[in-house]
Amino acid sequence: MSKHIGYLYNPNNYHPIDIYKGYNFPCFLFGFIWFFLKGMYGWGILSFIFGFATWGISNIFIGIFANSEYQKFLLNKGYLNDEQMRILNDAYAEEK
Repeated sequence: MSKHIGYLYNPNNYHPIDIYKGYNFPCFLFGFIWFFLKGMYGWGILSFIFGFATWGISNIFIGIFANSEYQKFLLNKGYLNDEQMRILNDAYAEEK
């Protein structure tokens, strides 16, 4: 079961995205579709190929690391973590 561990914030509008740790059941159930919905097309294609080759059994193992890969994906896209958001808010407060 996934456990909520915090948020990552969109660098453009600072909208928070929930971040989870643990086993990803939606990824297990929907496989490559989950990756495509999250915008992770490379992982979606790999998941499709592995799922097709193993008749879907690979989804059991892919669900183990899907949450951490999604977090890495968002950080690489420039999303801000809690500490960076705190620094930004402090700088904004000082500016006023």
